[in-house]
Amino acid sequence: LLSLLCILYSQTPTKLTTDDEGARQLGDLQKSCSEGDQGPRRVIVVLCCLAAMPVRAFGIASLESALSYLLEVTHGWDTRLVAFTAAATFLSCLPLKAFYDHFKHVFTITSWLRIWLGLSLVGTLMLHPLISSGVPLLVLACVITFPTLFLS
Repeated sequence: LLSLLCILYSQTPTKLTTDDEGARQLGDLQKSCSEGDQGPRRVIVVLCCLAAMPVRAFGIASLESALSYLLEVTHGWDTRLVAFTAAATFLSCLPLKAFYDHFKHVFTITSWLRIWLGLSLVGTLMLHPLISSGVPLLVLACVITFPTLFLS
C-alpha cells in the first residue's frame, strides 16, 4: 500500500490549470507508465530491499541467540562448546557460498532467491521442538537456516 501511494504521489500531475491541461498530463502519465518508465519502481524496490535488510539481520541474530540459549539452558552445554557450535554454524555459509558461485549461472537471481528462502523455511520448520528434540537436529536446522538466510 505504501509503495502504491509513493508511486501515485511521484507520478501525480502537480499543476492543474484547466481540465484540458490535467487530462493532457494524465495522458502523458499513462503513456510514460505504459512505455516502461521504471524510475519510481526502482526507488520503491530499493526502499523495500533496504527495509528487508534489518529484518534479515534480526532473524540471523535471533537464530544465534536461540541456539545458544537452547544449548546452554535446555541441554546443559558449556559456554565454550556453545560458542564453538555457533561459530561452526556460521562458517557453514562458506561451502554454500562456494556452491552458489560455482553454479550461479544455472538459475536466475530470482530463482536462487526462491531456493534460498525455501531452504530457510525448511530449516526454520526444523527448529520446532517436535522435530528437533535432540541436539544434532537442532544444530542441523541452524546449519541449514543460517547460510540460506545469509545468502538470500
